[in-house]
Amino acid sequence: MSGEPSADYEMLFRSLGEPVGYLGAGQLFTAEPNELPFDGTHYLFRQLQAKKSRPEDLQSLVESVYPRLRDGRNALEARSSIQVTQYDGYIAGDVWSKYWKGQSVRAFSASQLEKYAECPMRYFFQYVLGIRVKDQVLFDRSSWLKPNDRGSPLHEVFRRYMTEVSTRNPSPIVHDHAQLLRITEETILAYAERIPAPSPHVFEKERKSLIRDVEVFYRMEAQVKSTPRFFEQELIVDGMPLHLELESGVTIPLRGIVDRIDQVAPHQYRIIDYKTGSTRSYKENGVFAGGTQLQHALYAMGTEQWMRQTGVDVEADVLDSAYVFPSERGRGQVMVRPQTERHRVTEVIQGILHSMEQGLFIPASDPGVCRYCDYAIVCGEHAQQMADKRKDESNQEPLHTPLEVENIE
Repeated sequence: MSGEPSADYEMLFRSLGEPVGYLGAGQLFTAEPNELPFDGTHYLFRQLQAKKSRPEDLQSLVESVYPRLRDGRNALEARSSIQVTQYDGYIAGDVWSKYWKGQSVRAFSASQLEKYAECPMRYFFQYVLGIRVKDQVLFDRSSWLKPNDRGSPLHEVFRRYMTEVSTRNPSPIVHDHAQLLRITEETILAYAERIPAPSPHVFEKERKSLIRDVEVFYRMEAQVKSTPRFFEQELIVDGMPLHLELESGVTIPLRGIVDRIDQVAPHQYRIIDYKTGSTRSYKENGVFAGGTQLQHALYAMGTEQWMRQTGVDVEADVLDSAYVFPSERGRGQVMVRPQTERHRVTEVIQGILHSMEQGLFIPASDPGVCRYCDYAIVCGEHAQQMADKRKDESNQEPLHTPLEVENIE
């Protein structure tokens, strides 16, 4: 009709115009064989026209043809009720329990357990359902490295420099500022080849910012008295994830890479974890922060057991863990977590694992975390809706364990 040999489906749809209904939709329904509807929608249109019913009857009719609409209505009504249900992430029943117990080879990382404590529902989407957010490459003229990527080159610089100087002068370390700057420049150029900067001006601005962060790191290292022993150490025994033994006798497979292990005295060690962002989430007296900060404790216990099991030091004792902030944003702060409360670590971990086994994957207690969540488009304002359910007496029994964990500082 168009005379266009290259016409495609898009052109066809444009030429057809806007659909307004089905042929025969205006006719009343009859039981004669030649009057059968074309499909469910056609049937529904004719039924709605034929019936002069109450709105609730018409709703039942619509939902009989579109059962997913009924499911959606049930979900909305359940979420707006005060009772915690499956539509709030409570997957109760034997089916879930058997499935969860059957995952015997599951190994946890510290970040996984922390993410569950922060938002069980996000954990469910990411680690149980395996939903991955589609990668989107967005060109930004004003920046080179994204905030989530900026820590990678800094970690690489710290590791390379400390490995080189500690190999050359194990103890005491003799620091070399020129060597550190050389490694920094090499690392930045390597990243620039993999991730091109939008302009020379932006590259130079961020390059100088990274160098300022490295300068903070250098000043901090000049004051360190301990002896670095291991860098980016993976906690594996015989090629398998470490089986971390908790105080209660419970054992969990633990996956993790420790940024750095320093020796402070014979058989005594400190764990160091570099944080290149802000210190805002880390409080001096907030040891576990409701289960959202477990890495310091898990890596301390894991390192101690790894050293003993592999024979590196059968008398190893990890005294404390330190969150180190060697950047301008972190202002060179160090937050030390003494490892004197192993029983509380066990309490938090067991609480999280018990909640998982119960099938509790409810939204976050703090709606503020939803602002940066990849799954916010799925949840909407679910976290805010859950606020009243968390307080209601009728939900205290199923929510008892996760609410206990949330209150552990």
